[in-house]
Amino acid sequence: MANPKILIVDDSVSYLSLVNGVLSAEGYNVSIAKNLFKAYRLIQENEPDIILLDLLFPHEHGFTILKKIKTNNDYQDIPVIIISADNDSETIKRAFELGASDFLTKPLNLQALKNKIDNHFYHQNLKNNPL
Repeated sequence: MANPKILIVDDSVSYLSLVNGVLSAEGYNVSIAKNLFKAYRLIQENEPDIILLDLLFPHEHGFTILKKIKTNNDYQDIPVIIISADNDSETIKRAFELGASDFLTKPLNLQALKNKIDNHFYHQNLKNNPL
């Protein structure tokens, strides 16, 4: 998969800048959204290969867009990795029930993030190109 597309959805400018820089340096085509409305618009326009989604936003919860993605036939197969400081067991359980592919906690371990992304792309490649 040449230059996979990653959408990062978070309201923290410093977090967006950090993760964007790290993933862009790895060769990923990165888009960013600071709110859920822009995120859904970018999903419709660019259909990313993977979405990194925070849960905590000033006026909405990330579960809103996760549910919207996973109930839409056009986007339901896009892996969504939740990255959130809200990491109690009920939140994690609900994220997976709504269709999240993975869950990482903040403060973020960038190496763990890169490993998770690489793992998701490896499995997508196997699924699309069986041995």
